[in-house]
This record gives sequence, structure tokens and C-alpha cells, in this order.
Amino acid sequence: MKSIVLYSSFTGRTKAVAEAVASGLPQGTPCVSVEHIPDDIDSYDCVFFGCWVHDGVADEGSQQVLGKLHNKHIAVFATMAEDPFSDEASKSLHNAIEILPPGSRVDGTYITIVQSKEHFMDMITETPHDMDLSGARLFAENTFSRILAA
Repeated sequence: MKSIVLYSSFTGRTKAVAEAVASGLPQGTPCVSVEHIPDDIDSYDCVFFGCWVHDGVADEGSQQVLGKLHNKHIAVFATMAEDPFSDEASKSLHNAIEILPPGSRVDGTYITIVQSKEHFMDMITETPHDMDLSGARLFAENTFSRILAA
């Protein structure tokens, strides 16, 4: 199954999560920024799409790409400065999924906190080395195995 990881990242943290997602997929799965989407994106069976969320909304670049994804399988992951188990997190993922073309199949979702809102400015200047990325890898492994089993 031909798969790809696409992401939009402001601070480098969503990129780090995207790379962890790619590490849970078959070796050689491309992991690319939305700024470098391959021309043959529609040829991919599965797209793992990562965005950063602010005030409950996916970033503008992600919104533009999400609306154009017509792939058979789509998994959405996001980073935000909120509790990943909160209503705000759930609504943020829902808002991102609603941008997908009508009839899109979402095979998995994952959200992770990158830092609290109180430390947002620190997040912009620091590197993402302190993040626990094991959940992102497990999300990819689990979602991909469910897609293959379907």
C-alpha cells in the first residue's frame, strides 16, 4: 500500500511528530511538508496528515491541503497547546476533518500537546527534543495495521 506522511509545522514540533508517525509506517514512507506535496499525491492509497492547531482551527496551509485530499485512506493527527483529552482537542480534530472532501474516509486520528499555552513563546524558540513521540509511532502502527486488515 502506497503511503505518505504530510505535515504543516510552525515550530518544528508537528514535523517531529510527523517523523515519528513515518517511523511507524513501512520503511521508505515519505514524510514531507505541505509546501512540497508531490504532484502524484492522488496516487497514494493512504495519507497520514499532520497539522498544528491554534484556537481550535488547523493552520491555513493545512486547511488548503485537507480540502484537496481524495485518497482512499486518510489519518489525521494534530499538535496543539491544549489538553489532548479535552473537548477543545476533540473539536479541533473534528474541525480539521470537516475540511476534507465529502465522502472522505478517516481511518484514524491522534492529537498531542506540544506545550501549554503559558509557554507558547518558549515553544517557538526551543527545539522539540523533549517531546515523547512514542504515542505518534503507535498511532501510525495501529492505524496502518487496521487499514491493511480491512
